[in-house]
Amino acid sequence: MSFGFKYGPPAEADMLFDLRFLPNPYFDPQFAPPKAARMPRCAKYVLAKEPGREFLRRLREFLLYLLPLFAQEGRYRLTLAFGCTGGRHRSVAVAEAVFDTLSKAGYNISLEHRHIERG
Repeated sequence: MSFGFKYGPPAEADMLFDLRFLPNPYFDPQFAPPKAARMPRCAKYVLAKEPGREFLRRLREFLLYLLPLFAQEGRYRLTLAFGCTGGRHRSVAVAEAVFDTLSKAGYNISLEHRHIERG
């Protein structure tokens, strides 16, 4: 799930990732509210250059290593939470990229954007 820290982190998260170090599209007029945070251009803004590109590469590698280990221990359900300030840009871009990666890897996964409409 994606969320905004200014609204509070989700209590049900098993793993929480703070993405406030990534470039923030909020301050670019082409992405300022109420424009759609789910635009491919917005994800590219966050993830196509450093540090976003390298972070996403390492995160994907980490999760694909870690999730089978949780399954071996009988943990078949995990909630991954990705947060940025408002929950509308950076967290959405990363959550969707992770969703795509894990879906393609065969995981049964769902995606929630908790605060994308707030603010």
